[in-house]
Amino acid sequence: MKRTLFVFILLCSMFITVGCSDDVSGMCYEDRSRQFTIATAFRFDNSFAAHYHRFGTYSVERDILTVHSVEEAVDFDRETTIVVWPSILSKGIIDAINQHVNRFDFDLEAFSLTYPLTVDDLVDNGAEMLELIFELGGTNFTSFQRYANSKYGDEYWQNLMAMYWLKPGRLEALNEFLEGQDLSELGLTWPITEADVHEDSWRFNYLGRAFLTSEQSSYLHEMWN
Repeated sequence: MKRTLFVFILLCSMFITVGCSDDVSGMCYEDRSRQFTIATAFRFDNSFAAHYHRFGTYSVERDILTVHSVEEAVDFDRETTIVVWPSILSKGIIDAINQHVNRFDFDLEAFSLTYPLTVDDLVDNGAEMLELIFELGGTNFTSFQRYANSKYGDEYWQNLMAMYWLKPGRLEALNEFLEGQDLSELGLTWPITEADVHEDSWRFNYLGRAFLTSEQSSYLHEMWN
């Protein structure tokens, strides 16, 4: 716990104190540090449908493009860029911060922010938001994350699984592998549709284990990642 808090504060400190210089991807280091910290701490969704704990795996050698929503995550090069946007967990964290600000009459104007905060502030006012969470402290921020997980955790996972399965080509390939198989135990019929995924994406975890070979599962994963 102490180590996690230390790393979190260190990342914030890096943004506040480090000047702008280019890194290997060509991004300004200050911009990259800010976007990486916000995307990780505020549990952003991303264009690789990767869980926030694995976000760093895909961002190491790519530019980070922060947008307001998945609808804006278009026209980018997957080889050089990872796109991130606020998730349902981001909203939960912002809700918790607003409750804290309201309860303790916290002065947001000192950070050039206004009440109530919204997820748009994470995109449009990233520098100010990092200064705010640094001031609030790691213990408080961890409690904000827990609040978000307790309220929106299930919905976050549903959305993440749906993003994974509905990327171009993956559902079509899945249906090719499943043709002729009885999927009734999962409440599914062939061919599987986008509506099936949106209705309950959790069951697709079991579907992969029960109906696909390891080679087929690997193909579905590698064809997009």
